[in-house]
Amino acid sequence: MWALRALADGTVHPFIPGLVDWMFVQNTHGAYGLFGDHPGFLITISLVAFVTIFFSFRQRAEQSLPTALALGGVLGGALSNIYDRLHYHFVVDFIQLTPLPIFEVFNIADSAILIGIVAILIISFRGETPNDETSTL
Repeated sequence: MWALRALADGTVHPFIPGLVDWMFVQNTHGAYGLFGDHPGFLITISLVAFVTIFFSFRQRAEQSLPTALALGGVLGGALSNIYDRLHYHFVVDFIQLTPLPIFEVFNIADSAILIGIVAILIISFRGETPNDETSTL
């Protein structure tokens, strides 16, 4: 994995100066420090959430491309983080938004999850009808 090889020295590498830095972090907890250092619990919760989300939205995703794309982001991101926890025993985080220090260091999977959830909420609030060929995110 690129972040492990390129950033393992612990230094901060500016990517877009003043906006985005690359910085390797071994994330052993959940989002925003939730659940502490309990990888087994986090893996179990993640798998339960994955299965629940998959079966809850599967039929809707089969009927709506925007929903399918949003669901794919959520599930793909979740699987990526589950893989990291199983393989490395931590999630590899490496993106730091410098002007927004309130955000933890995160990874692409976290972004896919967040964007997917926001898209699902927007789609739900818009009341998109299945098979609406004109609908867009």
